[in-house]
Amino acid sequence: MSSIKGFIKVGKIKRVIGKILKPNSTIGVIPKVNVKAEFYNISIGEIVNSQEMHNLAVLDGRNLIRDFLNGDAVTSLSDFVIGTGSKEVEYSDSALENEVFRGQITKRIKDNAKLTLYYYLSSIDANGKELSEVGLVNQDNVLYARVLLNETIQKNENIAGTLTWELTWDSI
Repeated sequence: MSSIKGFIKVGKIKRVIGKILKPNSTIGVIPKVNVKAEFYNISIGEIVNSQEMHNLAVLDGRNLIRDFLNGDAVTSLSDFVIGTGSKEVEYSDSALENEVFRGQITKRIKDNAKLTLYYYLSSIDANGKELSEVGLVNQDNVLYARVLLNETIQKNENIAGTLTWELTWDSI
């Protein structure tokens, strides 16, 4: 789970998500991002691998939020990037270790304090690669978040996949 703490000063006692805040207390806002990857063998019509991971919203991605809140022109998240790297995810990452494929976000669903992004990886894409890392980038190719898959996927023409990235913003 990744987090950014953005604090809001509270001048009067207020109730926020069931908690009473005292004067001059702060509210922390934590973006959480969860990733689910499901891979299917299309020749037999079965899920052959399903994984759930928590990613890290990297510094460049957190700065996108900062810039947006500041009123700067920031482009939206646009692509899933997929790679074969194995380097641990670090706060300072600005790209995947070894990007081998990218595809435009297939579907977006907005809900209260939540954005869910989907990508469908076709059976004809990224074949012959051992997929091990995934990221989200915006239209300016700025990495928002990165995650290593729990298990490497040997991609071939019989394998298709669905990647789901759920971004939520909770307060503490």
